[in-house]
Formats: sequence, structure tokens, C-alpha cells
Amino acid sequence: MKFFKLQSFSDKTKTILTYIIFIIFAIYSINIIVNTKDVTAKIIFAVIAIVFLAIACLGEYVKTLHRKMILSLAYDLQPEKANAYKQKLVRFDIFKQYKDLDLTYDTLYNIDTGNFQANLDYLETHKDSYHTSFDAKLVYEFTAFYSNYRLANKTQAKQHYKKLKQLQQMKTKKKQVVKPMYSWDFIDGVYYRLMNDMKKSNSSFKQVQLSQMNNREAALYFLEYLPVAKEIGNQKKLQVLLEDINQIAGTSTTVKQLKSIV
Repeated sequence: MKFFKLQSFSDKTKTILTYIIFIIFAIYSINIIVNTKDVTAKIIFAVIAIVFLAIACLGEYVKTLHRKMILSLAYDLQPEKANAYKQKLVRFDIFKQYKDLDLTYDTLYNIDTGNFQANLDYLETHKDSYHTSFDAKLVYEFTAFYSNYRLANKTQAKQHYKKLKQLQQMKTKKKQVVKPMYSWDFIDGVYYRLMNDMKKSNSSFKQVQLSQMNNREAALYFLEYLPVAKEIGNQKKLQVLLEDINQIAGTSTTVKQLKSIV
């Protein structure tokens, strides 16, 4: 499979074009200021130009920090590096472009660092914030399901799995053709592994579209699927999995656990 590491071409192009626009605006503003004879008008134009450029550059810097944070977490599999970018982002995001960032980011960070109880504590504290949209509810239920599963809280994990399946049906009824936040086949595979039904777990994991996953999701998928494939004894699938796993690199707890069971 192909593992992505770099910022996409479109993102780079957008960033370059944005800064070109800033430069053009700066040159245009300087030209107006230089050619304006009235001192008061010069000052007004200068203040407007400086304030606009400062706000625009700050906004673009915050976007860059957000992009680097996502790349570090989802593609480089370096949660601590991602967290450093996140701390900078929070400090400079004075206009609160990413005010709801924690609701998703913190759950992913806690999974990647193996802090599943911290996830459950966070969900309990911010429970009301996760009922604002379908996607927020999905984040809540998946995080609760997977964290309880990893903590061997079987009863709670089963309860949240049922709620996930209800959300899946809601999505289907609306007939929305969108990329889901999580792979339903992955969720099913984890659930059947929890229920010790390795045959169904294997069947579900086989349906996962690995090409649609980022590196972080793929590492989590491998971590869950590899023990199932070993128990089933599918040597051909095991060989494919091991070849893909060898391409995974990073400092997350998920990667470390994955490498320990290969």
C-alpha cells in the first residue's frame, strides 16, 4: 500500500498563492502611501494595511500550524510533535478559528499515546459538547467504544457499539455520499474481536478499504487485525499485513505496540 507523508500539492499551491496575494497587497499599499500627499491619509492607509496584513499573516500562520499538527499526528505518527504544534496553535489562535479542536484532537492524541482512561474522563467532562452535530456524536461514541474496549470494559464497549450502529443507520437513511470519519468495517472487526468471534472479526477486517486510510488509521488497523489473522492462520494475508507493517514508522504508542507483536 502507499503511505503518505508530505503535504499535498494543492495545499502547497494554496499557501504559495496566499502569500503572493499578501505581497501584491503590500506593494499596492506602499504605492498608495508613497503617492498620497496628505499626511493624515498616509497614516490611515498605513495603519489599515499593517492591520490587514498582520491579521491575514497570523491567520495563515495558524492554518500552517494546524496543517503541521495533522500531518505529524496522522501521517508521521509522532503525537508529541503534533502536540507541540497544537500548543502553538492554541496560543496564536486569537480569533478562535479552531475553538472546537480539542473535541477531536485530544481523543486521537490519547489513543495514540495509550491514555484510554484519560479519554473516558475527557468525554465525561465534555459530554454536552459532543451533542452539537452528527460528527461530534460519532467522535464521542467511537472514542467511548474503542477506549472501553482497550480497557477491557466489555459491557460499556458493547453499549457504545450499539449506539455506533444506530448512528450508522442514521447516516444511511439520509443517503449521504460522504467519506465516513471512521471505517465501519474496522469498528465491526474490533467489536467481533471483543466478542471473541475471530471468524466474523477477520471477515470484517478484510472488508476495510486500507487505501482510504491515513497512516495513523492504518497503524491502528494493523494493531487490531494482525492478532486476528494470526489466530485464523491465514498465511497469505499475514504476509501482506507484515509487508505493509514494515513500512509503518513513528513514535506513537500504537506503532510501538504494533512492532512488539510482529
